[in-house]
Formats: sequence, structure tokens, C-alpha cells
Amino acid sequence: MFSGNEQHDAQELATFLLDGLHEDLNRVVGKKPYIEDLGELKEGQDEERVAAESWGNYLKRDRSVIVDLFQGQLKSTVTCTECGCQSSKFEAFMYLSLPVPPPSKDGKSLTLDDCLREFTKEEQLDPENMWRCPRCKDFRQASKRFELWKMPPLLLVHLKRFCSNGRGQHVKRAQAIITPLNGLDLSAYTGGSLGVSSAATYSLYATCNHHGTMHRGHYTAHCRGAGFGGSQGDAADRSKWHTLDDEK
Repeated sequence: MFSGNEQHDAQELATFLLDGLHEDLNRVVGKKPYIEDLGELKEGQDEERVAAESWGNYLKRDRSVIVDLFQGQLKSTVTCTECGCQSSKFEAFMYLSLPVPPPSKDGKSLTLDDCLREFTKEEQLDPENMWRCPRCKDFRQASKRFELWKMPPLLLVHLKRFCSNGRGQHVKRAQAIITPLNGLDLSAYTGGSLGVSSAATYSLYATCNHHGTMHRGHYTAHCRGAGFGGSQGDAADRSKWHTLDDEK
């Protein structure tokens, strides 16, 4: 998968490793049960119940320490712009892949909240991607939005820094994203009560950083905590940040 000397995405590597560990550690052994439920929420149904049933059905096929630690649940909702009919679906996620907004005209620094708002905002689907509305019984233009529903104990966030410039070229949005080291509260972006409370607040533990362009670059990492050099250290050591760079 990662042969040759070409640059590859660190997020793809992390997903590849976690997926492999999940398959090896999956507590569901043998033939996995067939699950007909797709986590779809129909009009009139209780969303908390449907979300819980969807998560329970997911665990009947996939249950490992990787799922326990890293996976959560998203709710996506499509709304008909003609009649307002909505259709929602619940699905598991391993990481959040957040868009990076363009730099603000006033020079204001971007924050992780800006990326989360961009991810969860309602957006219009392309006219070429019309949705068949069950109420109108015809293809209609529609909007779509995401909500965080069930949050994992350990949250992986991928920032989508490469985007099209509208001229067939991919450019990198390299501006800094300000992220709180402690107390990142995601409850404003969470639609459900399943697994919210303390699980919606996070502290930053590590970052993986890309330096360079889409075709060539270098990765470094920053990690918080003791244990470097074999010592667990005291509270002060556990709050220190360490830079990992194989070129130094």
C-alpha cells in the first residue's frame, strides 16, 4: 500500500493501522451476523432509540478495543428544499475529517471551532446530485448537514488542508489552526445525549504535522507527556510537549 518513495498521507496510514488492529482484535469471531438495519431515521421515529439501535447493531459485527476507544457515531440529515421532508441516518466514524475554511479577510486567526462549524453547517447538494424525496415522490434539490452524536473516549481529527482552487489545481491551506490544549467542549456540535456529558470534552495529546506541498514534504509530531527516556515523571513532566522529527 505504501511502497515506493512517493509521499503518502499520515491519516491514511493511521486508518490503515487502526483498521488492521480492529480486524485482529475484533471480539466478533466467525461469520458476522447479517444486519438489515442501516441506521435510517424515518419521520415520526424517536431519534434516540434509532441511534441506540443502530449502534447496537454495529457492535454485533464490529467490537474491539479500537471501537471502544476511537469510534463514535455521526448523524447526517438530508432536507428537501421543496417540502421540508427530512431523512436522517446514523453511522459510525473512526475520525473526523474537518474542512479548513479559507483565511478570513480581516486576518483573524482560525480556530478548531471554525473547522467544526464548517463541518456541521448545512450545505446545499449539487443540482446534479438531486435527492428522491419520499414525500414529494420525485427528485428534488436538498440540503445536508452533519451532527456529532456519540463521542469516543479518544478523538482523532484530520484537517483537510488540501483543496481545489477552482482551476483544476490543488493548493494547501497552511494557516495555523488554534486549538485549546485542554477543555475542548464539543457539546455544541453534538445532537444526541448518547455518550455526551464528559465524553464531549477533550484535551490535546498529540499532533501530526505536514510540512511541504501536496507532492513533497516531511512529517513531524508533537506529543504531550512523560515516558520519553523511560521515565514516567511527575505531573510537570506529563504536561511537557516533545517534538519528534526523524530529520533531527
